[in-house]
Formats: sequence, C-alpha cells, structure tokens
Amino acid sequence: MQQLTSAQWAILAGVYLALAAHTAWSMRRAGRRFWLWLAISVLATPAPATIVSFYDYFRSLAGQRRAGSTHRPGPGRCPHCGGLLEGNTRRVAGREICNNCNLAVDEDVA
Repeated sequence: MQQLTSAQWAILAGVYLALAAHTAWSMRRAGRRFWLWLAISVLATPAPATIVSFYDYFRSLAGQRRAGSTHRPGPGRCPHCGGLLEGNTRRVAGREICNNCNLAVDEDVA
C-alpha cells in the first residue's frame, strides 16, 4: 500500500475543512450558529448537523400536520421556505428578498 505525501494530506485536509464549512453554512441558513456548527463539524464529523437537520425537518412536518395546514410559517419566517428572516434578507428594487429561497417576502411577514 502506498503512503500519502504531504501534498495529498493537505488536499484531504482542505476538502474536509470545505465540507465542514459547507455544513456550517447550511446550518446557518437553517437558523443555527455558524461558528458552533463549524467547530462541531471540524472536531467530530458533519453527521451531527445532518441529524439536527432531519430532526428539525420532521418536527416542522409534525407541527404542520397538527395545525392542519400544509404551510404556515411563524413570525419572522419566510412564507415560502419557512427560513428565519432575522438578518437573513436583502433588498432588491425596494422589495425584501429571502436569502434562502430568493423569493420576495411580504412586508407584513417580516
């Protein structure tokens, strides 16, 4: 079996850090803390973020079923994707745009 060179180790470490950063970024888009999930992903694996994502997804589905609605976002959430809007929007042509789904948000929702 062939041993890895230092350049190959550096590439593997870069790919691992990129995967951890991507996981932390996706958790940030879901309303979680970026730096916390970056640390979890680097020190452990991205598996905890995946578990939390599935847990939140299935919990929101159960809440929607209990409410009898297919989609009912809470206050401060996008009416299209349900993502958190607090500090997660931008203005384009005078309209507030959600950074998660890139759709216009109604003024009374935010």
